[in-house]
Amino acid sequence: MATMKEVQLAARALGHEIPDDFLSNQIERTKPMGPYKPSSMLDYVNGHPLEVEAIWGEPMRRAEKAGVAVPRISALYHRILELDRQR
Repeated sequence: MATMKEVQLAARALGHEIPDDFLSNQIERTKPMGPYKPSSMLDYVNGHPLEVEAIWGEPMRRAEKAGVAVPRISALYHRILELDRQR
């Protein structure tokens, strides 16, 4: 939920409101799914190109430019870049 809160704060700073109940609803909707692998993980495991900049890099840069600290998103972005370079 903390990463989703970072997205929410960044969106707000950029003029887009994401209500709290939307975040809660997303969490509740994923619970019945059980453990699963996100599409980015499947791409990585299968050796496909990763959409690092579109999914992580650009949103992170826009948030930071708007003055919003997004440490979790930044950490994920840099870790994914590191893993991508290692393959």
